[in-house]
Amino acid sequence: MRTAFVSLRLVHFRYLWYSQIASFTGMQMQQVARGLLAYQLTGSYAAVGVVMLGWGIPQTLFSLVGGAVADRVNRRNIILIVQIGTGGLSLLTATFIVTGVISIPLLFVTGLCQGTLFAFNMPARQAYLAELVPQSELMNAIALNNLAMNATRVVGPVIAGVVIATWDIEAAYFVQSFLYLFVIYYLFRLPPSTAYLRSRDGRRGMVGEIGEGLRYVKNSPTLRLLILMAFVPTILGMPYMTLLPGFAVDELGRGASSYGFMFTVTGLGAIVGSFAIAALSGYPRKPLMQVVTGLGWGASLLALGLVSKQFGYAGALVSLGALGLFSTTYQTLNNTMVMTATHEQYYGRVMSIYMLTFSVFPLFAWPMGVLADHLSASTTFALLGAGIAVFVFAAFALNTRYALSEERELEPGAITAG
Repeated sequence: MRTAFVSLRLVHFRYLWYSQIASFTGMQMQQVARGLLAYQLTGSYAAVGVVMLGWGIPQTLFSLVGGAVADRVNRRNIILIVQIGTGGLSLLTATFIVTGVISIPLLFVTGLCQGTLFAFNMPARQAYLAELVPQSELMNAIALNNLAMNATRVVGPVIAGVVIATWDIEAAYFVQSFLYLFVIYYLFRLPPSTAYLRSRDGRRGMVGEIGEGLRYVKNSPTLRLLILMAFVPTILGMPYMTLLPGFAVDELGRGASSYGFMFTVTGLGAIVGSFAIAALSGYPRKPLMQVVTGLGWGASLLALGLVSKQFGYAGALVSLGALGLFSTTYQTLNNTMVMTATHEQYYGRVMSIYMLTFSVFPLFAWPMGVLADHLSASTTFALLGAGIAVFVFAAFALNTRYALSEERELEPGAITAG
């Protein structure tokens, strides 16, 4: 308990943490509202996937640029501009709904804009976080960041469900816009980033620095393996969220409030996972823990497909709780080890490559939606969960030296992966 919240003693980290809570509460509200709105407009899983595609395309295109920019300019200002833009887009979407002009193409376009902003936000935020806390507390800070994000997965959907049920979908977007006022307030209280000043001597052009970052990852066996272990499970394990609206309505026979509660249960599991990782920040066998939680991630997604067929909504809730726990612990461990294995001057670029994994998964939302339209959401969940488990086990079998290594062996320059 004493170690779980140690990073919050740092006042600037607290301000960043508070801004994260407000920002991600709004994002979780929008995720519920956007998926439900897209499904209501079309009644198709694939249409929800198309909306997610609009969010993912610009992230894939601009994530590497966002990482290079994060290593060249004031990271706090990048985050501030992104949050202002995201709040404005939420207000614009609410206006479209109120005026009756909202459509799938408009949702796609606003998703393109949000995805572009997000491509610059995450590399800057992750690199700025590493600038605000000492290296010894980095895992704790990342875990607390994830704890805040996952707490909003509990609160955000509940608020969205109540707001939508009481008023309508546009009200959720208005509330999200209001929350960004708090985000902006706390960001203004943070100090300017200075890391870019220490590395500007001998700086290359934008394209040259992107290439330098790619070569840096290519030449590190540890980073190559860690990014691959983020890439495959994320592609297979995250698109389930785009299938949940139709899964809740058609296969489980539930409404908007039950759909929101499914996100809440996933968030509760994620909170448990985040808290456990924050408390175990000194545990040395992080790679082995990642393998175990990766297998758990695959097993829980497989259970979501199979158990829900046997036990309905109750079975789905139990599986979603486990899914939130294992996926969060896996991703937090991976994120921490990537940062540990990276030199400071490459934080932004390496995190942009790492964040590509989260940029690419929306691109797979549409084909997963098509698959669910032809099979079912539950069958698709089972196939994806089995794929994750097989991949993680194969990675362990082929890289036992990495899996059994300790954290000190993951520091920059260490060779632990085969």
